[in-house]
Amino acid sequence: MADPLSVAGLAAGLVSLSLEVTSGITQYLDALKSRTEELDSARKHNEYLRVSIIAIQASVARAQPHHQAASQVVIDAIKQCECAIKSLEDLVAELTGCDSSTWQRVRLKGKKLRYAFDRPKVHQLTSRLADANATIGTALQILAM
Repeated sequence: MADPLSVAGLAAGLVSLSLEVTSGITQYLDALKSRTEELDSARKHNEYLRVSIIAIQASVARAQPHHQAASQVVIDAIKQCECAIKSLEDLVAELTGCDSSTWQRVRLKGKKLRYAFDRPKVHQLTSRLADANATIGTALQILAM
């Protein structure tokens, strides 16, 4: 059985991770400035994800579940959202590669030059963003009950 504090704790973790991941996606997409028209969909999905996560945070903060079953459903939805965000995080790490700031700048310049070869990965990113948004949309619907 779940209590409102555990729901709030899970939501806080989800919000923190999600904002970090959406920030990484924004940085990656901004590095590919020369392809803005092709990246508009990914940008829109990323922004919707960021706004939805903030909405979940606000909803959990005001929600007072009437019974334990509702809390458990919300916890399950938040855990599904977290899995979707972690999948995105793994893809962003794969796309951006290296951690060293100097090497990272060099790699991002290289990514700009070889964008055509990374097009399937950008489409994969867009698809995962859409999946994460669908999962988060379900969580928001549950919180609205």
